[in-house]
Amino acid sequence: MYLCLRCFYVSPRESALCGRCGRGLGGRRCPKLHKSPPSALVCTRCGSPDLTQAAPCLPLTWLAQSLAAGLVMLGLRFLIGHFPLVFCATCRASAAIPAWLFQTTPMVVWNTCLRLVTWLALLWTFSHFLPGESGQKLRSAMGWALKGLWRLGSRVTSWLWRTLIAPRPVKKEQGQKP
Repeated sequence: MYLCLRCFYVSPRESALCGRCGRGLGGRRCPKLHKSPPSALVCTRCGSPDLTQAAPCLPLTWLAQSLAAGLVMLGLRFLIGHFPLVFCATCRASAAIPAWLFQTTPMVVWNTCLRLVTWLALLWTFSHFLPGESGQKLRSAMGWALKGLWRLGSRVTSWLWRTLIAPRPVKKEQGQKP
């Protein structure tokens, strides 16, 4: 978007002329809308002497980009400032569903996950001290296992969503009017 500094009208980015005063945005324009410098007497591309008056303009793309960057920074500031709240709410929700499925408490699920993560971190660290390619093979196998667990978790989550949460269409019996 461009702001015409002659009449203060905001024109779309594709505009060659100001929508209010009709002057050329950023320079003089010929009937074919070729752009020429504000001091030109004829068009620099086709040589036409019929040029519009030039109007100084200000591109507003920087304003939109600055506004978007500011909104992203505000969102990140909110998340960082409220990280404990967001983290606790996410952890509680993620522990409540498996606890309900396995008929246990969320604290048992949370402790089991923490123990599993601790053992995986120790195994990952230990794999760096193995000689030769053994450590690399162990880390590769752990990566494949974690990818498999991630896929399994996402499939179970989508299955739970489809069966428990997603709305089910009501089947109409034959012979009933809609």
